[in-house]
Amino acid sequence: MLNRFNLVREKWIPIAGGSRVSLMDIFTDPSIGHVGGTAVQKLAILKLLLAIAQTANIPCDEHDWEKLQPTGLATACKEYLEMHEECFWLYGTTPFLQFPRLHDLADKTDITSIGATYIPDLQSSNDTILFQSQTSRPQTDAEKAVFLVTLMNYALGGKRTAKKIPPLTKEYAGKGSTSKPGPSIGNYTGYLNSHLLGQSLWETIWVNLFTQEELNTIQNGWGNLEQPPWEKMPQGEDDEIARKYKTSYLATLCALSRFVLFTDEGGIIYAEGIQYPTIKEGWIDPFLSINSEQKTLYADVNKRPWRSLPALLGTAFNASGKEFFPCKQISSHIFRTQQVCPFVGIWSGGLQIRGQAGDFSIKQNDDFIESSVFIKSSCIETTWFAALNKEMMDLDKKSKILFAAVKAYYNEKNTRAHSEVAQYSFWSACEQHFPKLIEACDEDADPEDLHDIQEVFWKIVMDIYTMSCPAETANQIRRWARNEPKKPRPTFYLAKEDSNGK
Repeated sequence: MLNRFNLVREKWIPIAGGSRVSLMDIFTDPSIGHVGGTAVQKLAILKLLLAIAQTANIPCDEHDWEKLQPTGLATACKEYLEMHEECFWLYGTTPFLQFPRLHDLADKTDITSIGATYIPDLQSSNDTILFQSQTSRPQTDAEKAVFLVTLMNYALGGKRTAKKIPPLTKEYAGKGSTSKPGPSIGNYTGYLNSHLLGQSLWETIWVNLFTQEELNTIQNGWGNLEQPPWEKMPQGEDDEIARKYKTSYLATLCALSRFVLFTDEGGIIYAEGIQYPTIKEGWIDPFLSINSEQKTLYADVNKRPWRSLPALLGTAFNASGKEFFPCKQISSHIFRTQQVCPFVGIWSGGLQIRGQAGDFSIKQNDDFIESSVFIKSSCIETTWFAALNKEMMDLDKKSKILFAAVKAYYNEKNTRAHSEVAQYSFWSACEQHFPKLIEACDEDADPEDLHDIQEVFWKIVMDIYTMSCPAETANQIRRWARNEPKKPRPTFYLAKEDSNGK
């Protein structure tokens, strides 16, 4: 196959609010804001960009990192891409992140269509088609490139990998009847992934960059950065290259969990790749949030990620407890970012999935979720976090008060849906006011600001209760009054001391 569609020069990466760009465009144009696409596509592409950056220039320590700056990192990445452009052909004799050997091992039944490129999986033969976007159609090369990158860490587990292709490593016995999911997507339910967010894509890559000093201390083997797979691919699931690579930091960014080959006919050969341990077995992904009991934050369509901000930040402020889920990508870098950037952004997102009998899919209300917040750097300190954590617990109490009130109003069987809808509406309405809450928790903010935002949240409770529970007939009015939400005790405010300490 002739070399065709080079990812360094061709435009394939979706950009939020803009058109697609190439890898070279990314590291040439400082005005590019953020990657576009679904939550999983954003994660997979950012991880690829980080893998390129970590390979192009890994700072020795924090001093080297600060000296590098986004401009220096972009220059290093641009030079690296120019030197290794031949490694990034989507089609050719050595296609990017693909295995040409699959062509000789597969038969016609192993070649399938990609299906919906926005989901990191192949389309099932018995899928119900509800929307035009779900129908099979020829995919563009740009869409195929994004799909390929998402498969590396975020492929769904299940039975839709090629059945007749034997392991590429002789006598390898690790493959079963169903394929394990990619290490960053989650088992039976999707993981919530998080990272720092800059004001531009250059800044986002820079603030998430690990130093050599950090990698040496975080995990055994991470300090030895192996060659990236586009430079030197393993020849099988368990050869020497694969065994070394799966213990390296780069594997968390580009795991090769699927062995893939795009065919001349527009199809794909899709087999299980390198297998990884579970989190309980010792797998570490710096984008995931794991508590002291080795439990993980999951992507939940009923709980927008911004609500988990205190859980993500807790250990960075020396808070302890199983309710805190530290994310290494954030806790390792938030304070150095605070020192050099006026705002610290935090992005969280993922894909809610479900599994049954070893097969994983997207059904019912499963969906992508994501949210992002920007925090003024001057706010980020222990007192601010303590105030924010308390306010989020108070918000949770208000949510439960509303849930109980609506449930009591209806006072009949099978009415839980009314309460759940009211609770969901409450959190949706609160989200737009969350940035004001973040600012109001600052020690230097006017105490009245916090009081005002608390009143806004209580008004939301009452408005949703009124919308959910009619009060038109005499009986309805009595039930409305009898079950009206009771306002919790207000927060006690300490007046600020004046210059004389009074």
